[in-house]
Amino acid sequence: MKPLKNLIVIEIVKPTQKVTVGGLVMPTDKWGERQDLAEIIALPALLPMNLDLKVGDKVVINPYAIIDTPHATQKLIKESDILALWVE
Repeated sequence: MKPLKNLIVIEIVKPTQKVTVGGLVMPTDKWGERQDLAEIIALPALLPMNLDLKVGDKVVINPYAIIDTPHATQKLIKESDILALWVE
């Protein structure tokens, strides 16, 4: 998928599940799965120069701004809905 204008192709990062000593699987948050951490898969050709984003970066996004695509794992998001660069 090749994004146009100010859209960025992302893939939601699935958090690792926490398992207790007794074998219970603990949810990652109150909804069971985080939707606000994503990895950049593709960027448009003309991205504003003030953004230091590159393919492979992990970013914190607005989870309500995700645009679904026919592809099962890849989603679209506007560059203005990227809230922060995730640094580990």
